[in-house]
Amino acid sequence: MPAPSANNPFTRRARRLVWVRQAVAVALAVAALGLAADYWLRRRTTPPVEAPVLGLKVQQSAAGLTISKAEGNRPIFRVFAERVDKLRSGGIDELHQVRIQVFNQSGTQADEISGSQFQYDEASGALRAEGVVHISLQGEMQIDARDLTFNVKQGTGEIRQGITFALGTARGQAANALLDSHAGTAHFGGDVAVDWQRPGRPPLHVASAEADVRRLANATDAGVIALAGGAELTAGGQSLRARKFDLYLRSDQTLRHLDADGQVVALNVAGARRLSATADQAHADFASREQKLEHLELSGAVRLAQSQPGLSRNLEAEKVVLAFAGPQVVSSLTAFGDSGKPASLDEKGSQAGSLSAPQLVFSFAAGPTPTSSTLPPLQSITARGRTHIARGGMSAEADQLQISLGAQQQPELALASGNVEVSQTVNGTERRSHSRRLEVHFGPKAQIERAVESGGVSLTEGARRIDAAQLVYTPADGKAVLTGGVRGTDAQTSFRAATATWVSHPDGAASLEAAADAAQGLSLSFQPQRGGGNAGPLLQPGLPVVITAQHMDWSQPAGAAPAAHGGWRGRARFNGSVRLMQTPNLLRADQLSISAGPGGQPGDLVARGHVETDFVAPAGAVPGALAPASSAPRPVAIAAAELTYSSTLQQAQYGGNVTLRNAGATLTAPRVIVYMAAGATPARLQRAVASGGVEVRQPGRQAHGEQLSYDFAQARIEMRGGPPSIFDAEHGKISGDPLTFSLTNDAIQVGGKPGTRVSGSSGGH
Repeated sequence: MPAPSANNPFTRRARRLVWVRQAVAVALAVAALGLAADYWLRRRTTPPVEAPVLGLKVQQSAAGLTISKAEGNRPIFRVFAERVDKLRSGGIDELHQVRIQVFNQSGTQADEISGSQFQYDEASGALRAEGVVHISLQGEMQIDARDLTFNVKQGTGEIRQGITFALGTARGQAANALLDSHAGTAHFGGDVAVDWQRPGRPPLHVASAEADVRRLANATDAGVIALAGGAELTAGGQSLRARKFDLYLRSDQTLRHLDADGQVVALNVAGARRLSATADQAHADFASREQKLEHLELSGAVRLAQSQPGLSRNLEAEKVVLAFAGPQVVSSLTAFGDSGKPASLDEKGSQAGSLSAPQLVFSFAAGPTPTSSTLPPLQSITARGRTHIARGGMSAEADQLQISLGAQQQPELALASGNVEVSQTVNGTERRSHSRRLEVHFGPKAQIERAVESGGVSLTEGARRIDAAQLVYTPADGKAVLTGGVRGTDAQTSFRAATATWVSHPDGAASLEAAADAAQGLSLSFQPQRGGGNAGPLLQPGLPVVITAQHMDWSQPAGAAPAAHGGWRGRARFNGSVRLMQTPNLLRADQLSISAGPGGQPGDLVARGHVETDFVAPAGAVPGALAPASSAPRPVAIAAAELTYSSTLQQAQYGGNVTLRNAGATLTAPRVIVYMAAGATPARLQRAVASGGVEVRQPGRQAHGEQLSYDFAQARIEMRGGPPSIFDAEHGKISGDPLTFSLTNDAIQVGGKPGTRVSGSSGGH
């Protein structure tokens, strides 16, 4: 047996055994540690023994051999062997019933490596134990292995047969291992597996094709455990798998962070609820003491999916980052898109919807940890960059969007800003709007209750467009309320108002209500369409019509098809200081109602309350004694209580104290019908028929009759019934039936005979 000296092979062997202990124990313990964190919370790594061999104490007695080393009073290691045999062949030493103790830095606790038989080759430095080798780490972790070889000169070894270990309620195994104490590495193969029974929690199972343990010499990490070949961690309904896991350990053997690479899949199933995540890579950071998750990052084709009865959500992104308010308390989840594809969230169920943006931030309330069946309650979603959202038949785009959620994890309020665009199909027609800000309020079942747009609002539907400072839309009744500088246009019509309410109904009916205020008046402009015959001077086709008022109410009947050229249909009503202008004609009234036909051409017009119309009547040169003195156009002013105008009949009916002024004469009657010139261009007044007791006044002359017919072109009046009579101060009274006279000269016809005069008493009539 060699002497106990510095170069004593048995001394060197003892030192190498320390490395064996470190390589085997640390390698196997670290593999278990990645899955059984309790050990690493308590285990402290013993640094490699670098002390010189000098100081070894060798004792041999009838009980066997003892080799020990100490520094002062602190023990370093002890080797016990009941018997040592030196074999004749090959210079092999054989140790029987060997027990090795390796002490920690305080010298108070020891790890043990024991076996029934070890063989040592002095020439090669090879150490082998064919039987079972047992390793006890401070009495807490127990490791068994078979067929151990280790070269103490090279610091490398191998375990060829099954490895099993136990730590508390955790049990693990591996088929084989390769050890390198100089490099501080250990490789385990052959389906590494660990089962950990955890009181009050589901059992944890870890499986991988192989595992590598490596010491690191840097300021942050003391070692790393690599699980490869399709590693998977499962616990109850939760699982995590990837092609490779890297677990980085601090010097106190606690887990600092974890990296997963290649086909990362996480799954959480709790009853009918299912939450899954897939990615190319994953990174997680852990708190040093609690070993709880502090930061989680998924990258590369990330997809998160949540499903439950009647609802499914899918989040896709290039990168997802989870931040924590405290250890294992999720505060936010941020999803990032890339240059070619934004992050997107799709929801399917009773209210399907989608949301996409370059960046999506999901903020959570304080609640359950990620180890529970669901994530904490979601409080809000913030989208940054050009955002697209679709829900309940409405889609919108904006530069930024924030959605607040209620207790049922359904949206309550959405705020969009920056170049907001909204699109919705209403009764088969696309309605689009633009603004700088949008608020969407949701109901209990996530349906849209109200949408508020503000800042340069522009709303279009088919050929129609409305601009305003603000728009409030309620889908339930199809109502859009616009305020602030409202302007509306289509191909043939435009209007301006302070406020407007636009309503569209599923049956095709629609209405528009607009009002003026002190700062913004109300006006409607349109151009009557040709195709239904000339409408006369009030609504002449091809000439713009401008209507001003304090209030307007337009309605379109149900089932009506769109008007030609985008023209308006239905009936428009105006109230308060109404003025209708179509150059050179003017109408004033308290109330006005206009209808439009199927092709957009005006149908009829009804005016009430202080009705006044101003026309220009072209004169014509007609030969004869009753021809007017001048052919210049003359103004015609008509005032009445009400007016009904028919574009089809081309006539205007006035009622209620009618007064007509033309050619210096004033005509009054209870009723007056004005006929327009059919087919005339430009359109002109043709004649007026008054009834119910008529009076005509001129300077120095007045006439009475039951009925009157007035020719505007010739300024000629024919009176019937009463009988009609005319009186002037110079010639007295003239009567006859019919009685015909001119407003521009003294010519009079009585009973069809020109020049007949009947004189009455002076001054009488």
